[in-house]
Amino acid sequence: MGLVRLLQVSDLHLGRPFGWLPVDRRDQRRRDQIDALERAVRAAIERGAHAILVPGDLFDVEGVEANTLASAISAFDIAGCPPVFIAPGNHDPYSPGSQQWNARLLKLREREWPPHVHVFTAEEWTAVPLPGMDSVRIWGCGFTSNATSLARPLGPGRIPEMAPPDGERVEIAVFHGSREDGCPPGRRSPRRSPPPRCWARRSPTWPPGTITPPPTSPPPRGSRPACAWPTPDRRSLST
Repeated sequence: MGLVRLLQVSDLHLGRPFGWLPVDRRDQRRRDQIDALERAVRAAIERGAHAILVPGDLFDVEGVEANTLASAISAFDIAGCPPVFIAPGNHDPYSPGSQQWNARLLKLREREWPPHVHVFTAEEWTAVPLPGMDSVRIWGCGFTSNATSLARPLGPGRIPEMAPPDGERVEIAVFHGSREDGCPPGRRSPRRSPPPRCWARRSPTWPPGTITPPPTSPPPRGSRPACAWPTPDRRSLST
């Protein structure tokens, strides 16, 4: 098997209201979000990516307004765009009434996702072969509700059985992560508090290796977690 080249982009939160910004800047910020997605798709084409992975929160809300939806669909509907795999997150979960994911409701809005865009619509893991690369499978699971959940995609009993690695087949998982008491997976804060609302902080522009170490003492109640994934521009984040 040859090299597999992937581009990942997530948590764009398209359509975010930006209510804290002056009115004249809100539309510009929403346009910036669309520009970021369009640049990511162009980068995938220019660099010969075999697929684009979108692990959650492409949109900020379940019922995103029509212009934002149209812009997102158009961003992927260009010549040369590689296959796209989307795992809905807690902000834009899949449901039968989802205006951005349900094909029938999309048609009522005279919209449809391009055929090379695959959306993982179930909470359970499902696999899709990567077109043109028979030895690569993309596994995905999506949020089906924005309610707080204790489910862990990589938890015991959640991962389906598969053949042992043979050095040829590649299995790639796409899902929207969540925090556990503000620390990286597998580490827990000494705080005793109810499970937090699921969130993820990822950006295509963050430099690699920028995860900060866990705090030596619990952060003040109500503060941002110390074990977060930092970014050079906090204004572009949405959680």
